[in-house]
Amino acid sequence: MYRNSFYYITGIFIVALIISGFSSTNSGKAHSPNPMQDHESYVSEWKKVDSLINIRLPKSALEITESIYQQARASDNHPQLIKAVLYKVRLSSEFEEDFFENTASDLLAEVDEAKSPAKQVLHSILAEIYWRYYQSNRGIFYDRTMITGIEKGDLRTWDLNTLMDEIIRNYFASLEMPDDLKGTPLDAYDVILDTASKSKLFRPTLYDFLAHRAVDFFMNDESSIVQ
Repeated sequence: MYRNSFYYITGIFIVALIISGFSSTNSGKAHSPNPMQDHESYVSEWKKVDSLINIRLPKSALEITESIYQQARASDNHPQLIKAVLYKVRLSSEFEEDFFENTASDLLAEVDEAKSPAKQVLHSILAEIYWRYYQSNRGIFYDRTMITGIEKGDLRTWDLNTLMDEIIRNYFASLEMPDDLKGTPLDAYDVILDTASKSKLFRPTLYDFLAHRAVDFFMNDESSIVQ
């Protein structure tokens, strides 16, 4: 689906599906570190991760990814942080039985701690995780009536209305604080994003990118299934 978008994450797959990814800077008027800060220091570690992936050792790759994640969080290197989050999603999908449920729970925790525009980015990723979960479990949701006892962090307790409401809510949340997003160019995030030729002439900011992802969802006929 997202290969038709101007940007997509290099090599990040959820099962066989591409999930678009992003990066971010600090919120508001707070100091924003250079998004490329310490980039070179991560290169060798990512090479180790990719080598382990190539020889089908996802758990070992995940251990190094977790170390990169902690380093990126400590240094406020948000592009590398988001990249690590996405790699964790990818690698977990290869061996976790409850991949979608666990990933959604982890992303909820990330969203709660994140600042703008990282928070909006994570909302967009979370919305896609929910959407992929629905696509993988259509039969279950069609047969499930509205239920009580819904738990926010447990997809297994959700009915179709709840799931679709959360998808829509997260896509709208991904566009909150538009001034922050419009002031965030994508140029700094090439460490994460592949870009088509001349694509940034049409979608030069993070707002453009997130809006395009949201529009992609709402243009899908199934997005209005509960209406």
